[in-house]
Amino acid sequence: MDKNPPAVIVIILVLIGLFVFSNLQADAGHLVISQIQITGGTGKTTNDFVEIYNPTISDIDLKGLRLVKRTKTGTTDTLMKSWTSSTIVKARGFYLWANSGFTDISVPADTTTTLSIADDNGVALRNGPNDTGTIIDSVAWGLATNIFIEGSVFATNPSANQILERSPGGDAGNGNDTDANEIDFFLQTSGQPRNSQSQILPIATPIFSTIPSTSFTPTPTLNSTPS
Repeated sequence: MDKNPPAVIVIILVLIGLFVFSNLQADAGHLVISQIQITGGTGKTTNDFVEIYNPTISDIDLKGLRLVKRTKTGTTDTLMKSWTSSTIVKARGFYLWANSGFTDISVPADTTTTLSIADDNGVALRNGPNDTGTIIDSVAWGLATNIFIEGSVFATNPSANQILERSPGGDAGNGNDTDANEIDFFLQTSGQPRNSQSQILPIATPIFSTIPSTSFTPTPTLNSTPS
């Protein structure tokens, strides 16, 4: 009996591997905004946070960067936080900003300021000054029309305690960045903010490493000998 797997099975495994590998490669090569909350509901409208994620395999320093926001039709940045000293976001790790009034946040923020975000806003990570620094990543939601929209706006404003989360989400990380807010984000009703002390996410292993190697041995053909 031929114990080698049929060629069609190997082809299917290779195609699956290519699909998974291409998705692993979709992770951004830079810091991304991974989760956002803009309100805790009535009386808690400043229960805001912005989570930053490093989807790369190297630590990244926040020094020289700033977190900024714009209102619905805003044409200038409002500074939320600037980093003037070395602040490392570990490879596959997180960093958390929150409004200083968000005292019952589930994990401590790495940094807080008095700024808040709201409906129809947008936020961005910039390298350099307000308004002119290079935008590393940005997202806008609701009816925003500002320049922090990447591709197409995420058209829904998160409601109380809802989180705008970058895909794929959870333990799979938040590294997808197609430069389209509408595609890259989804609403999460039970999300969990993560800070610099949260568990580092593992680096996914391409499926190729789990596919057993196969070899094919041709089955000899017996030629009949004329009598």
